[in-house]
Amino acid sequence: MNTLFLDTALKKCIVALQSNATLFFRIIAQENQHAKSLNILITEVLHEAQLHYADLDAVVVTVGPGSFTGIRVGMSAAYAINAVYDTAVYGISTLEIFACMNEGDVVVSAEAGRGRFYVQHFSYNKTPLSSIQLLCGDELGQYSSIVGAYIGESYNAHDILKAFQRKSKTTHLPVHLPVPIYICEP
Repeated sequence: MNTLFLDTALKKCIVALQSNATLFFRIIAQENQHAKSLNILITEVLHEAQLHYADLDAVVVTVGPGSFTGIRVGMSAAYAINAVYDTAVYGISTLEIFACMNEGDVVVSAEAGRGRFYVQHFSYNKTPLSSIQLLCGDELGQYSSIVGAYIGESYNAHDILKAFQRKSKTTHLPVHLPVPIYICEP
């Protein structure tokens, strides 16, 4: 199985390709370079794995929350691969990835800019127990009594792979294209 992973929702641009048991990946840590770098990184991992777009069985893309433009860059690439090659596309949220990096019940948060955070509570099996909220930093205290509070800053290609593998084993993956998660102030 050849699965391409695209993450452009946060500060890093991550492209990974799992081909059988081998993981090929590239990461660009510069902000605001996702649109310029994404297709180059995809080409590099495909070349390294000696594969072509037509060889892909699935594309997994982060759907947010995160950078509005970054989410659109990744989703557009995933949709284009689907449109041309009829490749399955699956979405995973950035907060799901952070949750899978922790054991047990966990409240994860990720910086949203301007002193705000995206926050979501997950059960021990990483099922969401709350919707995603946009909170100011001083509002995070309401979650301080939960043992597994975690502020996510970064993850890597292995974390994305692990989170998707967990999701695909515990939930039925939808057959429709994923929808981006845009969180706006009320």
